Amino acid sequence: MVKDYRQKFMLHANICAVCFACAVVSMFLPENQLTLSFRLLFLIPMSVTYFTAAWFYIAAKNRSKAWMFLLVLSIVGLVILIALKDRSNIVGEA
Repeated sequence: MVKDYRQKFMLHANICAVCFACAVVSMFLPENQLTLSFRLLFLIPMSVTYFTAAWFYIAAKNRSKAWMFLLVLSIVGLVILIALKDRSNIVGEA
């Protein structure tokens, strides 16, 4: 994996995981307008960091950005992305 992209991927993946955990915890709070806003406060950054983490993961494996379309398949697409072969150390490819 390309080291720079791998570090960016890890940062975004960790932020996504923290936002997801906070959103799940907020689901157990009593329902009111504040908890709905609190939930939204974590779901938006979680979604953004999910896609940026996938972008950096694909770049770290030296793959085409067209692989991002697999994220539409949700968890199945994520599993396929994880299973991609690392082409970052193949000589002669951009």
